[in-house]
Amino acid sequence: MVAEITGYQPSEMAFVGDRLYTDVATGVNNGAKGFLVLTGEADMQTVAESDVEPTCIYESLKEMKTYL
Repeated sequence: MVAEITGYQPSEMAFVGDRLYTDVATGVNNGAKGFLVLTGEADMQTVAESDVEPTCIYESLKEMKTYL
């Protein structure tokens, strides 16, 4: 739906969130990038135990801003 509305392809999109199994998974499971921010429920242990592989992991939104 987002691709249809915006005209962007999934590979040009990124989903950002602090929940690995919802926010990040939505992105990576649909051909987009999934950026995990470690300010919520997910931590590196959660990442290690998960089948969901984030594209990038950031300590905070402020850190992520540095790379955008």
